[in-house]
Amino acid sequence: MALITNSTSNLGGDQSWLASAHAIWNGRSVTVDLSKFTKETHYPQGFIPQGFPVTIGEDGLAVPYDGTNLAGHLLNDYPVDAVNATGKIEAAALLDHGRVVASKVPFQGFKAPATQANTTINYL
Repeated sequence: MALITNSTSNLGGDQSWLASAHAIWNGRSVTVDLSKFTKETHYPQGFIPQGFPVTIGEDGLAVPYDGTNLAGHLLNDYPVDAVNATGKIEAAALLDHGRVVASKVPFQGFKAPATQANTTINYL
């Protein structure tokens, strides 16, 4: 799956993926493993966009969603450059409950999961 590039998106953030404000103040903290993301696929504009779906890997770190075990969606844009591309983002905010517009999630081919063992997100 590839990122849907949005030429109007910037570090101010494109919140069109959110279907309501519910839960945005209650995001849980996760550590994002940037070594699992690739520039061409996940952050061609220099940042991982808010709304990006992630999974929690066996090591407890957030990695790109692979179609199984959705953990939620990142609540902020996270800049990535050559310096930190193989590091980690500590205390990234994750939406794991609330309402999301599936067609606006910034990940090409994203479909609302049929089952969600780790979230209580309602997809519209």
